[in-house]
This record gives sequence, structure tokens and C-alpha cells, in this order.
Amino acid sequence: MRIGIYTEIYKPVLNGVVVSVESFRAHLEELGHEVYIFTPSFMQYSDPRVLPFHSLPLPTRTQYRLTTPFRIDGRSPKLDVVHAQCPFATGLLAYHHARNARIPLIFTYHTRLVDYSHYLPLPAEVGQRYLRWVSRTYSNMCDRVVVPTQPIRELLESYDIRKPIDVIPTPVRLAASSPEAAAAVRARFGIPAGARVLLNVGRLAQEKNLEMLLDAFARACVSGEHLILVGDGPIRGALEDRAQALKVADRVHLAGFVERDQITNFYAAADLFAFTSLTETQGLVLDEALGAGLPLLAVARGGPAEVLASTRAGVPVLPSAVMLDGYSTALREILETPGRLEGLQRLARHHPVGGRDAVQRLLGVYQSAQQQLHGRRRPVPRSRVS
Repeated sequence: MRIGIYTEIYKPVLNGVVVSVESFRAHLEELGHEVYIFTPSFMQYSDPRVLPFHSLPLPTRTQYRLTTPFRIDGRSPKLDVVHAQCPFATGLLAYHHARNARIPLIFTYHTRLVDYSHYLPLPAEVGQRYLRWVSRTYSNMCDRVVVPTQPIRELLESYDIRKPIDVIPTPVRLAASSPEAAAAVRARFGIPAGARVLLNVGRLAQEKNLEMLLDAFARACVSGEHLILVGDGPIRGALEDRAQALKVADRVHLAGFVERDQITNFYAAADLFAFTSLTETQGLVLDEALGAGLPLLAVARGGPAEVLASTRAGVPVLPSAVMLDGYSTALREILETPGRLEGLQRLARHHPVGGRDAVQRLLGVYQSAQQQLHGRRRPVPRSRVS
């Protein structure tokens, strides 16, 4: 099967969408399928199956670019299915490609768009209504919709989406690590060998709720623990200032962008994965942390709630008006109760890695969409009455 994946973001940027695209691509190619990536022109790609569109920088601090409808090299491989990863510019290009080629269009809803309305130059309520309309309209333009977790399926169903919605989590793919590589991570930040380390992986942005994580760390981690934030983003400077104000800057380390094949070393160097985002559809980094044998402390909303419900190696904190109190209390209990952290770590090491059958389920969606599309009766042309 030849599959065209249209994505608004791609390498060298590293976020959940890129990780999902690369994970599914690797699995599909291992099974003998051909996968082409259609993406804005972030860089020059040597990969012949990455087909960039001309793009322009956006007038905001973002890693995304404005995609134009002009393919840089003009190639157009014959495809069996088109799989869009977003509903915006590249999503519309995916729609036109699929309809012109008369092949199925699949859409993966990666992001709770209403939680990102603060990026729009609109009042919050207006922006949220617009993003719900975008989610509903584009989903109904497609043949099938894929979501990573059941809570996101329920969210889309509340938007009156009439197309079939399939729950397919991203399969976890992690590079190998070693004790030496983990020790090198600690040495990079001057962390003593015996100190306990909290880790967060993700974009440094408002919707990730990282200010609360710093506040909870300052409250609960008073015995020499360290916190590493892997990732970059628009609030990096604000987080550095907050760490200074909280007097924990010497124990909070902003690692910046880390290559995908090196992130496993950070998981191996840590003792607890601390996650506070309120906007995740899947919480892919939680699955990765568990796959690396790292227990979780996370806010139970959206995708992370489903991950936490699937394991005994995670401690959930309910989202509420007093969430900081709840998170700080849970963190202190994990760190100060004798044997508690070690028990969670043992459970994490035995947690089964999920998503192994995801690629087969995705192929089933492709094939079902093909059968449905080809089985439709074509309309009979009207005769003209002279």
C-alpha cells in the first residue's frame, strides 16, 4: 500500500505529532508499505519520500510555518490512501489530493484545539467556537477519523461528527539506553549520583501547565531533588525567571531540544516522570516513560487519564481549582513515604508496552475506508432535455 501522510509539522521539530508520524511510518515501512510525507519546507530533506511544500514563517513565535499549495519538486506519487494529521493548510491540501485521486482521506485528531485558542487573535470564547467548528467541519469532510484515546473520541462525538471514529494509540518506539548514558545526563547538569531526579518532556508552552510544576517542585522537593525539563518553547524565559523567584534555579535544569534518539537517556537518568499538562489527547510521553520503566505523577485529564487508569505505576492528580495543592501533596507523599517511589519504579518496569497492534488496526481503517469508498454507487449522470 502507498500512503501519503500530510503533516503541518515535521523534523527537525520534535513534538507529539512528529513522534506519532515517525512511529507509524517506521512500523508501516517495516511491513513493506510505502509512506510519503507531505510537509511544509522546514529544511532540505535528503529522504526521497519526504515531499515538502513551499512555506513561509508565521509572524509569531512558533515552530509552525504557513504552507503554500506549491510543491517544491512537483512530484506526485500514486497513492492508495491519504492520511491528514491536521485540519488546517496541509489538511486542506490532503483533502484536495484525496478527492482528485478518488482515494480515501483519513484524519488523525492529535490536539484538543479548543485548548489552544489563546494563540488566536480573538476573544477566548470566539476562538473556541471557531476551533470547534474547524474540528467538526474537517472531520466530516474525511472518510474516517482516528483519535489516540477514548476521551478524545467522546469529545469529538460531542461536536456532532458523523464519520466513524477509531481509537488507535501511537505505538511506543524507544532507542536503547545504558547506565553510562544515564550517568552522562546527570553529569551534564551536575546532579549527584544519589539525588532523585524528576523529569518532564514536552514543549515549553502555556498549555503544558509547567508553572504549576515548578511551584509544586519548590513546595515538595526540599531534600535535594532535581527537575529536568526536556524541550523548548515560548515560555522558556518565563520558566527560568520563575525558578529564580522560587529559589530552585540551581536544581531546575532546562535541557532544551534533545534529539529523538537521545531522549531515552533522560528517561533512564530520572526517578519519576512529572507531568502537568491539561491539553493532551494521548500523553504519548507518559507511554514512553512507562516503556522506559519510569513511574508517573500526572494530572488525570484527557489522554493522560486513560494512561493512568491502565497502570499501577502512575499516581493521578485530579484537575481542580486546588490542583497545585493536590499535586504538591501527592509529590511529597511519593518522595517522603519509605519505599513508595521504589515500589512505583518496580511496577513501571513490569508495565507492558502498549500500542503494538496499533499499526495493524490503522491498516484496517485504511482498508475499510477503501472498501467503503469503492463500494459507493456512483451517481447516474442526468440526461439533458433538449
